[in-house]
Amino acid sequence: MKMNLLKKKNQVLAQVEKLNFKIHEIHFAKNHIEKDITAEFQAMLDRLRQAENNKVALLVEDSDELQQEILRIEDMLRNLDELTTVPMDPQEFLIRTRQVDQWIEYTLVKPLKPLPDINPYDLPQELKIVRDKLNQVASYQELLDFKDQVIHKLLKEKDGQEKRIREEYEKKFQEELNEWSK
Repeated sequence: MKMNLLKKKNQVLAQVEKLNFKIHEIHFAKNHIEKDITAEFQAMLDRLRQAENNKVALLVEDSDELQQEILRIEDMLRNLDELTTVPMDPQEFLIRTRQVDQWIEYTLVKPLKPLPDINPYDLPQELKIVRDKLNQVASYQELLDFKDQVIHKLLKEKDGQEKRIREEYEKKFQEELNEWSK
């Protein structure tokens, strides 16, 4: 009795070991697929981020230039305030007024750089392309399934017709044989 129980225990242990091995295989396969997916989609993300960075870099550069322009205008406004509030000798006043006037005139006539024509919606859409292809595959699969059904139906009809024709010929043949044998 004890021997039988030990034998059964060993069988159960072997079964558990096989199950654990299968679990390990499943985890290994899943991890391999997951790495593949991560690598593929990480590459898509990298390309998307690169395209975004290229677009944003142009805008940031223009924004920085405009911020510098704002700082120059604020500096001119301070100089203008100084001219009207800080006492100074007439000669210095005339020199500074002339400089401030030139800066103001230059700033007022300087045209603003046009905003760059950057479309935020033309970023890479690789995931959309992959999804579209998967949808196409699904429709192609539906067409293939329909084709298979039609072929299967036609083969069944052909088999039925062949059987019916064979039976008719055998019947006629038998009838003719019976007539000849009379």
